[in-house]
Amino acid sequence: MAAPTLIPIACEPYRTETIGRYRDGQFFAKILRAGRPNGWYVYMHLFDHEGNYVSSDITMVGEADVLQGEMRERAERRLAELVAGLPEREFCDIAIRLFEFDHDGVRFALVDESEPERGDWVELYPERYGFHEPWDGLYDT
Repeated sequence: MAAPTLIPIACEPYRTETIGRYRDGQFFAKILRAGRPNGWYVYMHLFDHEGNYVSSDITMVGEADVLQGEMRERAERRLAELVAGLPEREFCDIAIRLFEFDHDGVRFALVDESEPERGDWVELYPERYGFHEPWDGLYDT
């Protein structure tokens, strides 16, 4: 069995709690350390109703070993602003198609990394969430 065209992603506490649907499609928003040494980013990817990638809003909030204090507050405010700007939003499971682009040296992507030894596998970057059978939206890290 090959990887499906639409990859389901479950809305779960901690790692994927800020994903869902809104009037114009679907969204995936997050605060994440990536790229530069200890670079912290706030981003939101938008997808249409069919799961096609539309656009991203990405903000680097700073560099630190640990996200805390004023930088954490700034990141959380930015994430809240991004999500609040989505009309008719609901936090829920989504299903999106493969996409890939680079921003500030960071790879943002959902790519098929299937191979005979591993089996059917799709990886979300930069999070490094691996999706596989039974394609139920759950992932391995």
